[in-house]
Amino acid sequence: MKKFLVAMSVVAVLAACGGNGEGVANPNNGEFAVESSSSVENSQLSSSEKAKSSSSKGEKNAEESSSSVKSESFENLSSSNNNGEYSSLIDERDGRTYRIVKIGNQWWMAENLNYYDTLNLSVKAKSWCYNDSAYYCKKYGRLYTWAAAVDSVKLYRDKSIDCGYGRACVLSDTVYGICPLGWHLPNNMEWEALSSAVGGQSTAAKILRTTSGWLEGDDGTDSVGFSALPAGFMTSYDCKGPVGSIGCFSSEGYSAYFWSATENSVYEAYYVQFYYFFEGATGGFFSKNYAHSIRCVKN
Repeated sequence: MKKFLVAMSVVAVLAACGGNGEGVANPNNGEFAVESSSSVENSQLSSSEKAKSSSSKGEKNAEESSSSVKSESFENLSSSNNNGEYSSLIDERDGRTYRIVKIGNQWWMAENLNYYDTLNLSVKAKSWCYNDSAYYCKKYGRLYTWAAAVDSVKLYRDKSIDCGYGRACVLSDTVYGICPLGWHLPNNMEWEALSSAVGGQSTAAKILRTTSGWLEGDDGTDSVGFSALPAGFMTSYDCKGPVGSIGCFSSEGYSAYFWSATENSVYEAYYVQFYYFFEGATGGFFSKNYAHSIRCVKN
């Protein structure tokens, strides 16, 4: 499958707090090249921006975040969408309402997924609010591991497919994952189609970012209403070492990371990144145990 989004050499990438090697796009040949985990996260963030949290606090705030509260990113919806087609989606599982927007031939969620249910083992202990604070779930939506994104528990129970970190996973072309009914987790080709619809990879991030909320005022134009916010991400490791399911939250205000349904290996899956000072969208692969934002696309 065609790898999505070639990273530019001027982009600063985040160094991993720990874990297996992650990759970024190689601008010389369009392929994804593996970098060691020591070079991926800490290059841009001060220690004050990395939070350590207890698992009990995370569980409490996770339950709070499941209430039907509209994302604060609603205010960032542009009125100048090139297609002029907006609507809304109600997630029947929890009643939460999301804005949706048509870009090119695709309907996309215009807010990050914020679904959590203590009875859903795919998301329990595999998704978080940034800094374990319900405030950030309301603002940015939740951060999910790749196993949570593809709803690996359901896949395993229904189809005997065991997914997640260190597990082989054979997925169909359409991965419904934990998206609402009628929607699915976008693969690399669908992310690439989004980039093409807004004029190409070299300026996609600038067009898809919100008009406020990004570091140093380096905001986007949000001219098509995608409204990407800098939600940051979470690694599978604490800033001082592995601590089970709780990790190091990083890059809030700097970057938006979104999972792709495309798997790279038993340890890694692809992601798409919008970085605050760079106009182009970038991509690569991270450990499946990292937690990123999710945008769903209509079936």
